[in-house]
Amino acid sequence: MNQRSPAESHSVLRLAELVRADRPAILAAWQARIRNLAVLDGPSLGTQGGRILDWLASSLDGQARDREPSTLHGADSFSAPRAIAELALLTETIGALQPTSIDQAARDALDRVIASAIAESLARDNEESERLRTRLRLATNLALVGCWELEAVTGAASADPRARDLFGIGPDELSTVDGLTSRLHADDRVRVREGIANTAGSGQPYVDDCRALRLDDGGHRWIAIAANAHQRVHASAPAVLGIVQDITDRKRSEEEQARVVDELSRAVHISEMFVGILSHDLRNPLSAILGGAQLLGAEVKDPKSARILSLVINSGERMGRMIEQLLDFTRVRLGEGIPLDRDRVDLADLAREIVAEGKSADPSSSLRVSALGDTAGPWDRDRIFQVVSNLVGNALQHGTASGNVDVVIDGRTPDWVTLAVENQGAIPAHLLPVIFNPFRGTLQKRGKSKGLGLGLYVARQIVLAHGGTLQVEATSTGTVFTMTLPRSVADASPPSHDFVDEDELAAFERMAAPPSTSAVTAQLFGATPLHDRAPLEHAAIVESYASLLDTALHRKAYRGQGEGLAEDLRVLAERLGDLGAGPREVTEVHARALRHAVRGATAAKTQALLSEGRLLALELMGNLASYYRRRSRGQVRGPSGGRS
Repeated sequence: MNQRSPAESHSVLRLAELVRADRPAILAAWQARIRNLAVLDGPSLGTQGGRILDWLASSLDGQARDREPSTLHGADSFSAPRAIAELALLTETIGALQPTSIDQAARDALDRVIASAIAESLARDNEESERLRTRLRLATNLALVGCWELEAVTGAASADPRARDLFGIGPDELSTVDGLTSRLHADDRVRVREGIANTAGSGQPYVDDCRALRLDDGGHRWIAIAANAHQRVHASAPAVLGIVQDITDRKRSEEEQARVVDELSRAVHISEMFVGILSHDLRNPLSAILGGAQLLGAEVKDPKSARILSLVINSGERMGRMIEQLLDFTRVRLGEGIPLDRDRVDLADLAREIVAEGKSADPSSSLRVSALGDTAGPWDRDRIFQVVSNLVGNALQHGTASGNVDVVIDGRTPDWVTLAVENQGAIPAHLLPVIFNPFRGTLQKRGKSKGLGLGLYVARQIVLAHGGTLQVEATSTGTVFTMTLPRSVADASPPSHDFVDEDELAAFERMAAPPSTSAVTAQLFGATPLHDRAPLEHAAIVESYASLLDTALHRKAYRGQGEGLAEDLRVLAERLGDLGAGPREVTEVHARALRHAVRGATAAKTQALLSEGRLLALELMGNLASYYRRRSRGQVRGPSGGRS
């Protein structure tokens, strides 16, 4: 910096004083010019105009003393393009306002101060840009991201080595977007090209997952593609900038998670069907026990023996109610729904009958019934009796000892009839949201509860099957359960179920899919499926099972009509056991036979096959488990001919 003459220094000092003295006028004129400036990103220097003018006057003082301009502190909070434009406007503003007595030396000093601030802004902008580029390179390397680019006008494409590798293309294969995407999976290629083209035309970002060829082994990998339009300076059309990343591990993790969820769902489904089979088979021996106990009760004179028989009968009846609840639960969970036998039922008469029974069993109970309007409708009497009996029984069991239980039936609405059961007991707040959940009693015992926790669940399903609702409400005086039933059958819409028609067929096919090669699955189900281990025997078993399925349909073996198929299923289970079959193979046999049986069948026959097939498959599984148990105890001969 050349040393100034005293006259030049004096001129620069006068300019500094002018900036201080005319500060309001300079600031107003500068801010007016800024308002006419084209819209730019970031805050304006004019918002801190007083501080900027103080800096300018101080820097001019330094120039007069041959010092370098001081740094404009805080300028890094402003974007460089805007700061540069507004500093240039400040120079113009002062030049227009300064008197003619200010000479060229002062003007040069002003230009030098402003130019220094502009240079600092550019340097900061370049430094920040380089910092961002460095961070982007680090992120790209860490995430193994490849970069690619497409010129919208010429259609020319370019990509870095990692992007070419992820797209599965060689160094000489890239020239256009078609070349860039040439090795994508056939099912994905057109979709990705259309997505990139849409980004180029609309400027909207595009993100997608697809499969690309691996150059090393010819297999496919999963990649994620992201693209967005970028308008370059002086370019007539935007370019498309994109990145690509290998997400094969993520996809495998998602598939494994889906497989685990699917296997858990199958396990739950199979468990529920086993419950149905078990409950079904328990009814006959229990009926024999109760019948025999009742016959003995008529002949026993000894009071002690009579009390024991009474306990046996009461316990057997309670077990019978549990079995019926389990069967209802299984019907709902397996998609069959609650069967209904509709007839005209007067809800008020039914409630009075239940209350009379309650008073007979416990004369001290305070049960009251009131009815309003027409309380009749087309409902299943036994099922609604089951619901109301459960609600009244719960009210007596869980209410206060001295409190009333009120049953109120309201038939004044033309389309609906409601029944409310209110007692003075309180349900804990944390149980209200789950009060209708199945097996709630096994998770949270409520003092006097002796059941499985299925009563309210089954009751709600019965009401839903009628097209109604069952709700609970905690009031200031107690608890109210309210059942609402439609008068018209047309208003009844049965609840949706887990598996019906094609959905259940698809579920069985998923269950019969090739097993995973994980150690756990190989241990449980065998790494090699039965149709590979013994294809001829497997085909014969499928044929035999298909015949049994057809027989079950015609005999209605699991609807309480016709003969059972126990012996045939036992023999088939032993054949499967000798081949080392597990639940997966039984499911596969069932799926293949069922798929063949429903081909070309009517909707009604398909539904009947699904219903009969569920129980047939589960009884076959039960026989297979029983066979393995007997083999482990040495009670039957194994496939080698000796006892196992």
